[in-house]
Amino acid sequence: MGLLESLVNTPERLRVWHLSGVRYFLLPEGGAVRSAAPSAEAPADAGEPASWPAAWSRLFAKTPQQARLCLCYAALGLDLTGRADRRRGTLWRRLIAALGLAGRGLVAFWPLALPEGETLVPAPACSGRDFPASRPTCLPFFGDPAVCGLPLDGTGPTATVSGIPCVVLPEPAVLLDGDPEVWNHVLAALGHVAISG
Repeated sequence: MGLLESLVNTPERLRVWHLSGVRYFLLPEGGAVRSAAPSAEAPADAGEPASWPAAWSRLFAKTPQQARLCLCYAALGLDLTGRADRRRGTLWRRLIAALGLAGRGLVAFWPLALPEGETLVPAPACSGRDFPASRPTCLPFFGDPAVCGLPLDGTGPTATVSGIPCVVLPEPAVLLDGDPEVWNHVLAALGHVAISG
């Protein structure tokens, strides 16, 4: 199926994501946004996606396994559960296109927290160390990693999460302000991902 045929069946509000290479969204059963069930204590085999809470294992199953880039930011859980900010969708589409990764399944989005009611609640049993099985080459985090409890090993340019190099970048809101210097900094920080492979 070509791009035009795939867009025919894509709702208008999701086309921005589709054109950015996102093929799956985490939606609660029935497609309606509802509160996630409170997560109990993490099971002993928390590293296995099958043992995660249902919402997390569904999200993991829909994540592109060939992704080279795994984008994270504090509000991503809201964006993936039907409470998206359209401006952020446009921002990610623009960034992915600027990196030459659009439409190739090379970009994943992985939230570090999902909403329970009106608040984002981290799921430390599965979100911090178990990024998509593809083992992306880079994990850009937009904003303050401490907000979501991102388990960084090290600091600065040598920071990693489970052995995946992590680049801490400005908040999405800062990028949305349109400062070309900030935009160029982000492109320079992530340019190696576009070039490799």
